[in-house]
Amino acid sequence: MKLLAVEDYKKALYSTTTGELCIQKGSERRAINSGYHLAIGDGVSYLRGNVSPVNGKITISPNETIVFKSKEYFLVPNNCCGFAINRVWDSVRQLRIDSTFIDPGYEGKLHIIVTNYGKQSLTLSVDEPLLKIVMFYTDNVVNKAAISTNRNDIDIYLNRIAEDIERNLKEAEEKERKEDEEKERKRKKTWITYMGVVLLISSIIVYILYFSLSLDNFIKTIPVIVSILIAAIISPISAFFMVKK
Repeated sequence: MKLLAVEDYKKALYSTTTGELCIQKGSERRAINSGYHLAIGDGVSYLRGNVSPVNGKITISPNETIVFKSKEYFLVPNNCCGFAINRVWDSVRQLRIDSTFIDPGYEGKLHIIVTNYGKQSLTLSVDEPLLKIVMFYTDNVVNKAAISTNRNDIDIYLNRIAEDIERNLKEAEEKERKEDEEKERKRKKTWITYMGVVLLISSIIVYILYFSLSLDNFIKTIPVIVSILIAAIISPISAFFMVKK
């Protein structure tokens, strides 16, 4: 069994030879003496559905789990296998990153499961070394027929989860929108009813004063009536906009 060195990983970045480890879409600066640091790409959040880095960064909320895909695409020969291992520093930051085994003959991107079990949101960089892969060449060649043929099951499952989450989020947004519209409709209805009552009462007061007072005294009460009407109209307007906020 041979442990791959930094030169082997750099060679794998450009390899096109069948039977050799090939790492597509990788970078030499992520190759190190004891392994290769993966870069994260798009992922699926169990809270938000599909997520993608913005300006090379992505935020993970407390108690959120995101299953990322690596940027790199691996073509692993049948005589090669490895491990994807997390770092102690990630645990210090209260990030749990699941390790995984890389089967002989594996073809595809690696899945990186990241959980933030802290109390604060954390921002991750796509180039941040969350997982380090360590690869070995073995003395035995695994029979191609013995290699698992259900490698796409994880992606199918994650896509189903993302679709369910996005559908639930859309339903929640639609429900919230309808509730807001109903509240707005009730506010307008209440406002119209209030204004009708104010106008009715005002009309009754004016009618009573007009027929119970002399013309001169009635004219003198007009400023008082106007002041009452203004106060009766302004107060609910202020309350209406305060409630709306």
